Amino acid sequence: RQPALVAAIHTTLNRSVKEELQDRLLYRWLLASCSSIIFVCETQRQHWVDKYPALGSLSVTIYNGIDPERFRRTADIEQRAASLRAQLGISQDSVVLTAVAGFRTEKRHDLLVRAFERLQPTTHLLLAGDGPTRAATEEQASRLGLGSRVHFLGAVADIRPVLAASTATVLASTAVETFSMAVLESMSMGVPVIVPDLSGLPEAVERDKSGFVYATGDLNELTHALAKMADMSVSERVEKGLAARQRLLDNFTEAQMVAQTEALLQRLSRNN
Repeated sequence: RQPALVAAIHTTLNRSVKEELQDRLLYRWLLASCSSIIFVCETQRQHWVDKYPALGSLSVTIYNGIDPERFRRTADIEQRAASLRAQLGISQDSVVLTAVAGFRTEKRHDLLVRAFERLQPTTHLLLAGDGPTRAATEEQASRLGLGSRVHFLGAVADIRPVLAASTATVLASTAVETFSMAVLESMSMGVPVIVPDLSGLPEAVERDKSGFVYATGDLNELTHALAKMADMSVSERVEKGLAARQRLLDNFTEAQMVAQTEALLQRLSRNN
């Protein structure tokens, strides 16, 4: 018997002509032979269906999800977060903005550093991750006189204390992002987020409620969003963080993702 075949797609925009040609010449035909195709957000699903209409009847959206019990604040994580701030020489009441992203061109750390330069000198920026553009970003931060305020953490095995030490997290990406797990982890930790209007990110973040959404690649809008978050009262930021976690619990948990995937597989199994 021919088994049911399901594909799960995690990309939206391709990074190269080669990847685009692979989609057009190979993967579109493979996908068309599937029983169903899982997309991780509605914007991504619509993008693929617009490109390849034959996939429409096969497509379904099942959002990425994470375990909110793992990504929650505990006394231990709060203590490790306080220790991290102390190690970096950051006072407990300072505004800390954090980006969790590999250092690649499309992540636009250069844009983020330029926006951060415009903020009050009491703010700090944590950059968690590693990659080919890290050295250039370090040089940029040094050249702008931000060496004591931009902290390069490298690859972090457990990101939870970093998130707990953060006032807000931010993405400056201009490509590739589909439905960021880093954003979901931040939301689950009760940390508000600032994201570009890119792919499915606005589906995760309620504008002005659980965070801010700005025009992709727009330096002025990014700066404004960072400054607005930094200037908020502690109670306002806590309120946004609570809204972010509640949105995560309502829509983007691992249990919900598993249950919806299981239901799809069971339905296909019965129909096969």
